[in-house]
Amino acid sequence: MIVTDESYVDKTTLHTSSPKTRKHLSTKSTHSQKSSIGNSDKANTNSTRTSSKSTVFPKSTNFRLLTVNCCSINTNKSEFRAAVEYVKPDLICGTESWLKGIKPGRDPEKNCIKSCEVFPENYIFHRNDRDSLGGGVFTGIKSNLVSDEKVELVTECEIIWTKVKLQSMKDLYLASFYMPHRNMKDIIKLKESINKLADGNKYKQMIIAGDFNCPDIDWDTLLVKPGAQDREVQQALLDTSIDLGLTQVQREPTRYNNLLDLVFTNNPSLCKSSTSIPGISDHAMVVTDFDIIPHYIKQSKRKKYMFNKADWDSIYKEMEQLSTTMESQTATPVEDLWSTFTTTVLTIIDKYTPSKVCASRKSLPWLNRNLSRMLKRKIRLYKHAKRSKQWNDYKSFQKKCKKEFKKAEINYINNTIYQGLQDNNTKPFWRYVKSRRQENIGIPAMKQNGALQYNSATTHLNQPSCFG
Repeated sequence: MIVTDESYVDKTTLHTSSPKTRKHLSTKSTHSQKSSIGNSDKANTNSTRTSSKSTVFPKSTNFRLLTVNCCSINTNKSEFRAAVEYVKPDLICGTESWLKGIKPGRDPEKNCIKSCEVFPENYIFHRNDRDSLGGGVFTGIKSNLVSDEKVELVTECEIIWTKVKLQSMKDLYLASFYMPHRNMKDIIKLKESINKLADGNKYKQMIIAGDFNCPDIDWDTLLVKPGAQDREVQQALLDTSIDLGLTQVQREPTRYNNLLDLVFTNNPSLCKSSTSIPGISDHAMVVTDFDIIPHYIKQSKRKKYMFNKADWDSIYKEMEQLSTTMESQTATPVEDLWSTFTTTVLTIIDKYTPSKVCASRKSLPWLNRNLSRMLKRKIRLYKHAKRSKQWNDYKSFQKKCKKEFKKAEINYINNTIYQGLQDNNTKPFWRYVKSRRQENIGIPAMKQNGALQYNSATTHLNQPSCFG
């Protein structure tokens, strides 16, 4: 576990749109909390800033957002998967995916890159790809959370919205935004998108994260630094955040000494911490922890039969009896015969075949101990580079990590499949083919009367009004 003393965010530095609230936040908080990137320690809700160790909040009460600039997710997919495995975020906001073919509210193009080809499992990804080279944004939501893509909020800028169901709170609206070049059009379209969400004067909880490319804003004083490039654009972003009551919670630089990747929220009291960690491109990743409890979907485990240990003699004997019985029932309707056949076969299998309950694998099989050590060393070099302003050692080791991670994944796949075929075992091959599937397995959250249903799909489909 890597403990980061820099993960603390002093809420006295957070800005809001209300001057009265700003004055209130200028007083020193006596109940500040810290958070580390690991998840193994127990919570200590009474810790203060003077504590010598960072507090790790229990997963049930800690809601983690990972903001990442990918600079081609296809090129850096091995490192991205390892980062997700290490950080274990609930939400992901990504920019510069460099993918093509998927736009909100449209059918995917035939030659598009499927999300399952580049993104890790156990997450649901929504994308807004750029039509030309580069760019592209996405959100990733853990598959055990109730989420819904909000196409109607997207405007003519690089943004994607997703709604997440929370427990005992209003729904959370998450947006990933990218402004590649500072220009007023993107700021106007961003404000237009947020105003669409706020339409109706109903309070909506929102988090907007991404690469804003505005390094000259001092988020403590709420001023644009003298001599800033494209000053009017950076001032417009600052004014927009103040006008809409948004608080920017990230303080540490994310690209060398510049703060480019930002995290905005209109409910800063829920933010525990925000810190930068080594990224998969020349941008650092941002890990932001919130005091939020989402609504989880209870995922049923899969029952797996071990046919190699089955009592085949008894199975053959009972199947012969079933065949004889069905041949004698000539007057029975076909539907009844089919029902009897399927029910009896399943009963026989349950009776004479051992089984076990399996859950989906959540860890990366190729992420071995050596690669984990490299991750930890990469974090140490990143911290040292931030202090010393010397980035050469970190950049050199980052390239080495990227090469080793990609090599480890390819070698694992090749060696596992080859060894399986040598032993006349085709399971590793088909397991890999299944992992490359182009569609998610299972029933997603469904809508009824325009509202997202997060109860059982069976319960929803049994409703009389489901099919009109």
